[in-house]
Amino acid sequence: MKYSGLVYYIILSFVFTFSSCSKDILDPNGFRGKDEIKDNYLVLRDQTIFLSPSEKTEIKSVKKDEIIVNSNGVLSQKIKPGTVLVNSGISAGDSIGFYRRVLTISSVGSDLILTTKNVGLQDAYSKWSIDSRSDKFTIQDRFGEWTDNFSIDAGIAEVTFGGSINPDFDVQMKYKNYYFTSFFDSLLLAQALESGGFVDPTFHLHFEGLQLTVKGSVAVTQSFELASNFNLPTVLISPIAETGLGLYFSPLVSLSGKVTGTFQSAVYEKTVGPYDIDLSYTYGDISPVYTSTLNASLNPEPYQDWALSASGECELQLGAQFFVSVLGGQDLVKSGIGLFNYFTPKITHLGNFTNLQPGYDLTMDIGAGTNFFFDFDLIKDFLSSSWSTDDYKYDLFHLSAIVEPFNPYTSVDLNYNQALQTFTLTVNNDDPSRTFYNILINDAQITDLGNPTFNYNQEYTLNLPLTGDVINKITVKDVFSVGCYLDDVYVDEGAISDCQQSVTDEEGNVYCTVRIGNLNWMAENLRLSTAGSSYDGELNYESRLYGRLYTFDEIMNGYSYSESTSSNVIRGLCPQGWHLPRLAEWNDLANALGGFTVAGKNMKLGSAALWPNSSLPDQNTFNVTPAGEHYIWKSGSSAFGNRKKLSKFWTTRIGLLGEVTIIEINSTNGIGQNYNVNTDPTYYSSVKSIGYSCRCVED
Repeated sequence: MKYSGLVYYIILSFVFTFSSCSKDILDPNGFRGKDEIKDNYLVLRDQTIFLSPSEKTEIKSVKKDEIIVNSNGVLSQKIKPGTVLVNSGISAGDSIGFYRRVLTISSVGSDLILTTKNVGLQDAYSKWSIDSRSDKFTIQDRFGEWTDNFSIDAGIAEVTFGGSINPDFDVQMKYKNYYFTSFFDSLLLAQALESGGFVDPTFHLHFEGLQLTVKGSVAVTQSFELASNFNLPTVLISPIAETGLGLYFSPLVSLSGKVTGTFQSAVYEKTVGPYDIDLSYTYGDISPVYTSTLNASLNPEPYQDWALSASGECELQLGAQFFVSVLGGQDLVKSGIGLFNYFTPKITHLGNFTNLQPGYDLTMDIGAGTNFFFDFDLIKDFLSSSWSTDDYKYDLFHLSAIVEPFNPYTSVDLNYNQALQTFTLTVNNDDPSRTFYNILINDAQITDLGNPTFNYNQEYTLNLPLTGDVINKITVKDVFSVGCYLDDVYVDEGAISDCQQSVTDEEGNVYCTVRIGNLNWMAENLRLSTAGSSYDGELNYESRLYGRLYTFDEIMNGYSYSESTSSNVIRGLCPQGWHLPRLAEWNDLANALGGFTVAGKNMKLGSAALWPNSSLPDQNTFNVTPAGEHYIWKSGSSAFGNRKKLSKFWTTRIGLLGEVTIIEINSTNGIGQNYNVNTDPTYYSSVKSIGYSCRCVED
């Protein structure tokens, strides 16, 4: 990291009175109101030793849980178990502050070995007043500005899944005003809490006009999947007088998401702010109080200079944290605020064996955000844990563009022979300068008798790799053009079921069936097109895998609700000789597949592509796929949800209040039964209006 242009002024004129809680001491803040700037002032507890410069020379070493002092010095005569040692950490050559309680004392030669633990400010002081705005202490010129320019170059940071990300950014921070205050008085606090009076904030960090400018780019050099923060150096802006605390500044770079391929982003230059930000905590509160106000917006800028061969989505955050911490312990205890720009590129590859134009749909959401974090160990009280907020984001603008590279393809002819596990492929091209392409199955390159390249305008018969998964991707990739490739999918129907038995609906759709327990079930979701809904642009293989999504009225197909009882058999949309499953029949299915705690796993179609975060069955039987849901009161892509996450099935069981029993299969091993009348009354009157999957059982 490089730092330049750092300008700030420190004026230290600090007066201390070291004392116990004697009533004879005159508090310099005793005649000041709660909104007035107060003097910095500390009162030590009886067991506290505030280390003097001479006493510091007697300390030989400071470790995490241990302090070694000279046993022949003055300090060793004062220390006893229970003593609290305070080091302000601002003397020459002294950069580590600490608040330590002595637990045990032992002697080794001329050394006194102290085992210690970290404690909070109120363990050391019965009373304190810290105010960075005070005339007797400040870390800035209150009539000017503090500005720091620095550069982030994180280099190549290796990630867990073998890829890498290289952010290279310049960041500028500026703020008009800052202050930190902290007040505590054990006696007045008890009186105020008893009478319901006002208590000054124990901790208050405030910024006015905090502004962030980010300029730079990001390159993804390999495929990656991660959620990672980059550890960058922390900079001490200034110690806070003799308190052992300091105001710190730490650059923030984090990346999360999944990208397949490589890309180099355009160069960004964005400024957000000014922000007015507050983080405060008052003794006895359940949690801190925080506010953040963004006073500016951004102007959109067009895409430029993208170089990519990728698909996926990620989020990059760039900014900084400002926080108060114990000097030298900033990685352990800190409380403050984070400010960041975020960039969320989504890259969707375009082009398949039907749509022959390869390309990329680029979208980018850009905005600013804040977060807050607080470690209660900094100021101990009834709470002894850490606290933080989620990221609060302000979307500032959205960019979108279609990038289409050169298209060498005129047609693609693909035919499968499921029985022989082979396919024939011809990729045609009218451009004589383009001669070769590669073929990849599930991103693994295949060869023709050892040759990785294939000739355009020539038919090939090749063996299908036996992956055992139902969904397989096939890619045709021009050898000479970056990003010029077509993706398509083939479904290995043999991986679904041997399909020794089947049933046909009135449209001619054929469904594999399977006997489980005492019943014959459809092993696929109903896909009758006279009713129900499907995702926009759904491909043939997706229709076969997921079926259609039907409302309760649609699956009933004219039958009345009064006929939907625990004993009645209702055909609904099912083929002749089949009916909609009753709750008792679902229970029979679950028990036959190991019981409710494991039936969810055993019902799934054993495909890692469909259920990436789930345990899968040893053998495919019921073949549940995560078809998702349809919300008829919404439109476009938002009308569907939870595809590749869960599947829900109708039963014909309706309760006295009209509640419908729904069977849910998700990423867990179990099976769920939901009894719903109305999930969201703002938009619709009944859960019966949602589209779920449908299975049928033989009469």
